[in-house]
Amino acid sequence: MMSRLFPAILFAMFVLSACSTEAPTTSGYAPIAPSAPTLYSISSGTAGPVGPGEPFSKRRMQELFPGKDIETISLANEDKTFYGFVVFNQGLQVMAAEPDSANRSIIAMHGVGPAVAGPNGEKIGMTFANAHISPRSCRVGRDLWAGMAICPADHAPNVSLVFYDGNWQSSPDRLPPPSQLASGRLQRIVWTPPAS
Repeated sequence: MMSRLFPAILFAMFVLSACSTEAPTTSGYAPIAPSAPTLYSISSGTAGPVGPGEPFSKRRMQELFPGKDIETISLANEDKTFYGFVVFNQGLQVMAAEPDSANRSIIAMHGVGPAVAGPNGEKIGMTFANAHISPRSCRVGRDLWAGMAICPADHAPNVSLVFYDGNWQSSPDRLPPPSQLASGRLQRIVWTPPAS
């Protein structure tokens, strides 16, 4: 019983780490609007206006995202929770900056709202099937993201697409079968600066 509850508990933590002023739906997911206008695009080289070597500072985030609200919020990656700067547009989360261990540099940007597009037009909320990704390219998440499918974006190996369904019945240490994986929804787009 506990092995089936574990992914659900982790999924709840994952969703809560991306909470905003959006109202939750009855399914527990944030409202999905894959057709929302794209404000920022994530590519291999940049995550919106953020490029490699950016300092982790609120002032710099305000310069990069003029007119947007920047708030400090507790977030999670696979390994830990951390405080990051989250960009809000009209009360909705758009992107989040993850700092290095010294809080000096941005080591990852997380696309967390439907106003962000991935390298191939991927949008938060789209299904795995609609993303046209080979399950063979994906791996199962670990620790805080156990049971989630983490897949490299086509033509952008430093961009990860994180999918989860909330109802997958597989063990948290393995991906579900392709028939179940197809229904997983894109929860997050994670950019790490490309290797120089």
